[in-house]
Amino acid sequence: MREARIAAATKVATELFQTERAIDELLACAARLSASIPEARIAAKLSGVMGQAAIFSSAELIAAVATTRGIAVRLHGQLDDLKTDIGLRTVGMGGGVYKGMLASGDVDVENIVPLRAKAA
Repeated sequence: MREARIAAATKVATELFQTERAIDELLACAARLSASIPEARIAAKLSGVMGQAAIFSSAELIAAVATTRGIAVRLHGQLDDLKTDIGLRTVGMGGGVYKGMLASGDVDVENIVPLRAKAA
């Protein structure tokens, strides 16, 4: 039963980490897009009033992605609590040292389950 829980938790953790990375990449991409708008206006020697609506929309996009990131962070915490609730508190899902627990001596090395990334 414990092995089945570890396998299930590892699958969810893998998906969570991939989602968190994708959101971070989207946030960085949206920030680059947002920066490119005034840079393009300057390079094209356009009036400062040009593109203001697009700048507002790009700022809204960044805010929306940042909000999404916050939701993912909250979900991460909830899943961590759930992991504890199903008896896997000492099982690390991140690949080695889990939140300093190994360093503090709160967990045995044998209970660390390294996360295996999916093959690309």
